[in-house]
Amino acid sequence: MRIIELGFHVCIESVASDLEVSRTAARILLHLIHAPPSTLSHLRRVLPFSENTLALTIDRLLSRGLVEKFPAPLDGRMLLIQATDSCRDAVQLHDLLARALEVELGGHDVALARKFLGSLTRTLHRAGSD
Repeated sequence: MRIIELGFHVCIESVASDLEVSRTAARILLHLIHAPPSTLSHLRRVLPFSENTLALTIDRLLSRGLVEKFPAPLDGRMLLIQATDSCRDAVQLHDLLARALEVELGGHDVALARKFLGSLTRTLHRAGSD
């Protein structure tokens, strides 16, 4: 597995664990954080999930306050979905961790990198709950 892919997967696992959401939800949140507000049909085109999975997951994320829906400015019939500010704040650490992995651990043993990041993520999670 390439280091960039490892960073992405570690970030998904870390977000899922910290926010207590599924990996699918974490993947959707990471996309929404880095993309402009999107329609459900757009998410269906760019993410590897069925429309039903997306709709159910988005509904769960709405109820948790991690995403919000609002009418599109140019066509109020269309609903746009975006990550909330609180979601962006919660995911920022995980995103930075994944980027650091891509930059700093390139060329190192992937198994060692996984072990290191797992330990670091658990430590940061415990420190955040103190």
